[in-house]
Amino acid sequence: MGNLDSVANLYRQKYNSDLSLFRSPGRVNIIGEHTDYNLGSVLPGAINKYIYLAIGKRDDDNISIDAADYDDHYSVSLLKLEPAWKMWPNYVLGVISEFQKAGKNLSGVNIVFGGDIPLSAGMSSSAAICSATAFALNKTFNTGYSLLELAKIALVAEHKYLGVNLFGKEGNVVKFNCKTEEYQFIPFDAPDIKIVLFDTGVKHNLIT
Repeated sequence: MGNLDSVANLYRQKYNSDLSLFRSPGRVNIIGEHTDYNLGSVLPGAINKYIYLAIGKRDDDNISIDAADYDDHYSVSLLKLEPAWKMWPNYVLGVISEFQKAGKNLSGVNIVFGGDIPLSAGMSSSAAICSATAFALNKTFNTGYSLLELAKIALVAEHKYLGVNLFGKEGNVVKFNCKTEEYQFIPFDAPDIKIVLFDTGVKHNLIT
């Protein structure tokens, strides 16, 4: 599984150009599993497993994406953006598409991502990829989105491009109403409490 150094090194090996690095955490849902897409309330918190993403501008309109954990590559023209025939590039392409629809001025980019969030284990690895991509594009192209707007872009991108129904702040959990989009950071400083996650090895699939 990837880490920050391996993602950065792979980017430099493939593209030999300047890069910026981002990371987005996985999450555990303390209360409210599967109530998010039914417009209920949830109480998620970030975990210490991440998706790491390296990004750099290109001189053309191509989008070049490498998934370190899959040892796979995908590229497409920004001018002919459409869903990929395989699933994993769509986490990135869906976010880029939402930026385009909003009229944001983008150019081609190189993107490499990987991480240590267990895949298909209910810890939101896909949402972390979408979130990291949204934050990376916002910073790289200075598009001016707020944190909540970026979260919404990641949400819409995963739903539209992948058909997934779903929905941080360090040291806090987040009380979030999925209907009204009201949220509240709740401090979670409980050194005597440990939340232990077990990977059963059973994969799930939210795509219907």
